[in-house]
Amino acid sequence: MEEKDKERFRILLGHIGFLPFINEKRFEELIMVAEKRSFSKGEVMIKKDSLDDSFYIISRGSCEAFVEEGEDEIKSVGTMSADNFFGEIALVMEGVRTAWVAAKETVDVFVISKQNVSKYLLSIPEIAEKIFATARKRLIS
Repeated sequence: MEEKDKERFRILLGHIGFLPFINEKRFEELIMVAEKRSFSKGEVMIKKDSLDDSFYIISRGSCEAFVEEGEDEIKSVGTMSADNFFGEIALVMEGVRTAWVAAKETVDVFVISKQNVSKYLLSIPEIAEKIFATARKRLIS
C-alpha cells in the first residue's frame, strides 16, 4: 500500500476511535491485510443475503444502505460517509448480509476480511465493543 494510503488509513482509524487501542506493530500488520477498493456512483457494494464477511472503512465518498420493507418495497436506512464503517453485522451473523449498500458517488474504502478483523481488531476489547455496539444499533433501527 502506498504511503499516502497508509497515512489515510491511520487517520481513519483515529476518527472512528480505533487508533488509541492499536499499537504500531499491530497497525503495520493490519495495513498489510487491508485492501483498498473503489466503487463508482450507483455501483452495488454489498448485496443483501450474500455471503460476505468483509469489514469496510470508508475513506472517501458516501454510500447508502437499503433494506426490504414488505414484499415489494425497498427503503433507505441510512447514508454513510468517510470516517464511517460498515459490514459489522455480517461479522456477528456469520457473513450473511442484511442490506444492500450502494455508492452515492465515487467511494474509496479499506476492506478487511473477517479473519483479519478477528485477529487485529476484535481481539482488542475496546474495539470489539464499539463494533458490536454499532451492529446492535443498526439491527435495532
